[in-house]
Amino acid sequence: MKRIFWKIILLSFCGCSYLTYISDPFVAIPNFHQIDQALLRGGQPTQEGLKVLKSLGVKTIINLRGENDKLKWERKFTKKLGMNFYHIPMSVYSQPTDEQIIKFLEIVINKENQPVFVHCESGRDRTGAMVALYRVAVYNWTPKEAYQEAKKFGFWPYRGKALLKKFILQLKDKKRLIEKVKESYE
Repeated sequence: MKRIFWKIILLSFCGCSYLTYISDPFVAIPNFHQIDQALLRGGQPTQEGLKVLKSLGVKTIINLRGENDKLKWERKFTKKLGMNFYHIPMSVYSQPTDEQIIKFLEIVINKENQPVFVHCESGRDRTGAMVALYRVAVYNWTPKEAYQEAKKFGFWPYRGKALLKKFILQLKDKKRLIEKVKESYE
């Protein structure tokens, strides 16, 4: 009986820390990581987070979230800071379309936009899928390597009927599309 009690206590603390991590208003940029000199990733930044990104030299913000209340202030505040803002609305319940793939790669590969910060709400699933796309396109990683990295940054493969996991693991099927975009920027 004591073992069950302590397991329940431990699990409840784990759950609380996860919720705090996601919703803590004092975290300026949750799940923030630099991929390379051209790309940074994370969750929804606060206004302070956008200022930090500006101070790091970030020129472009890509928001992968759907329509929401934060979209308007983020677009306005990003412009006020002199950064580019792009909205590519994605869902964890569907795979990115070819149009979304092309738009993302065109923005990220274009040196005039770099460095670029890409985010969704928590910086895990949608962001993980698009950073995996970037790794396959720019670094010629295998989809499996890109998927393993996505998991290190909190990608949860079972969200949204595993469609984003399937997208990552099938990126080799998008090779022709990726090459077409890359050719236009070389």
